[in-house]
Amino acid sequence: MKILGLGINIIERADIPLNESSYIKGEWGNVQTSIGEDVDLSTIISIKEAFLKASSDYLTSVDLTKVVVEARDHSYHISFHDSDFLVNKQCWITTRAYPEYTIASVTLVSA
Repeated sequence: MKILGLGINIIERADIPLNESSYIKGEWGNVQTSIGEDVDLSTIISIKEAFLKASSDYLTSVDLTKVVVEARDHSYHISFHDSDFLVNKQCWITTRAYPEYTIASVTLVSA
């Protein structure tokens, strides 16, 4: 297994967009059904940004609309629509939410 990229992002929770148009289909529903909406919103945004950085310039900010972050079984999962970028790759995701900010890291590794 080889590390292909590492991305870290810190987001201030006060800067979180709180409307549906800021998210792609599926993410908003995931956020609405979660217990701590503000934590999940900040976590999703922070993971997306960290994933962008971990891609080592393969992705641009335009591609963020294709990145889907889902919470399943007490962990987060990333998928990237309309691309085979994640084929033979895994994402290791760590997150931490604090009262004023959220930190996420994404390590992209070969499968």
